[in-house]
Amino acid sequence: MQNISTLDQTALREILSDEHSMDEVRSYNFACWAFGANPQLGIQAVQYVKLPLERAKGCGLEYARLDTGIRAQFNKSLKANPN
Repeated sequence: MQNISTLDQTALREILSDEHSMDEVRSYNFACWAFGANPQLGIQAVQYVKLPLERAKGCGLEYARLDTGIRAQFNKSLKANPN
């Protein structure tokens, strides 16, 4: 794992624009979405990755936006054939 604070702007841009997020970011995102979807079950993920409280407070809204966006994309792509 690289320390991003020591990278030049070109290297930093390459890392941050990669289609695969850094492991820590991915872990926080999944924990947050799990908590937002179901706080009773997702709390274990939040505790495991030590998600900061400030981030956890917004996970319900973050999950709702994610859910709405995914449903909208599926509704566009997977329209039932009326025939």
